[in-house]
Amino acid sequence: MATECDTGRMGGGETLAVLDDDPEFREEIALFLSSRGFACLQAATGAELSHLLGAQRVDLVVIDVLLQASGEDGMVICQQLKQRDPALGAVILTCLSQTKDHVRGLQSGADAFLPKGGDLLVLEATIRNILARRAQLASATGAPHSDPASGWTLDLKSWRLIAPDGGDVSLTHMERLFLHALASVADGVLGRNEALAALGKEDTVFEHRNLDNLVRRLRRKVEKETGLPLPLATAYGKGYACNAPLRVIEA
Repeated sequence: MATECDTGRMGGGETLAVLDDDPEFREEIALFLSSRGFACLQAATGAELSHLLGAQRVDLVVIDVLLQASGEDGMVICQQLKQRDPALGAVILTCLSQTKDHVRGLQSGADAFLPKGGDLLVLEATIRNILARRAQLASATGAPHSDPASGWTLDLKSWRLIAPDGGDVSLTHMERLFLHALASVADGVLGRNEALAALGKEDTVFEHRNLDNLVRRLRRKVEKETGLPLPLATAYGKGYACNAPLRVIEA
C-alpha cells in the first residue's frame, strides 16, 4: 500500500517517492529523507507508484532495480516514467555493480545510479543536486520545452553542442574533448581515468577535482544557454554516461 511520511519540509518543500518492495528498507529511506526536509511518499510496486504520481505532483523518484515481490524491473519503470514526464527526477538504487548495469540504468533516463545500502548522506546530496539543476531549468524565462530523449549533436568542426530544439552552445577546447570522449565510448560509460586521458591530464587528485569542475560548469552553461539540462548522468564510482542520443559531426 502506498504511504506518506512527512515530518516537515525545509527549503523548497519538494516531494519524493520511494519505490522498493522491502518495507523496512523503504521506510528507512523515507524516514531519513523526511528528517532532511522532504515530503516522502512510499510505494511497493510500479502500479502504486503510478497511482501516487497521478494523484499529486512528485519532483523525484528513488527506485530499487529488483522488485522481487512483484517481479518488476525498476529500470523499465524508470524509463516509462521518464517517457511520460521528462522533467521528473530519478535516482536508481541497486546491488548490481557491472558496468553494463550502470549503462542500462542511465539509458533508462535516470539522473543517477547509486549502490543500494550506501551512505544515505550521499543519496541526499545526489537528490539535492538533481533538484537544484531542474529548478534552475524551470526558472529559465522563455526556455522552450523539448524532450531530451530526441537527441543532441556535437559539431566538432564548429565547436558547438546542438540541443534537440536547435539551440546551441559554444564549447571550450576541454569541453569539446570531454563530450567527444563521452560520445565515443563503446560501453556507454566514460570512466574518470578515460576522461582525464582524453583531456590530456594525469590521474591525480588535483586533476580529478578539475574534471568535476569542468563537468559542473558545462552543465550550468548548457542549461543557461539552451534552457535544457545536459543529458549527462554520473555513474557512481564509475564515471559519466549520456542518457540521451549524442550524435557527432566530425571536423
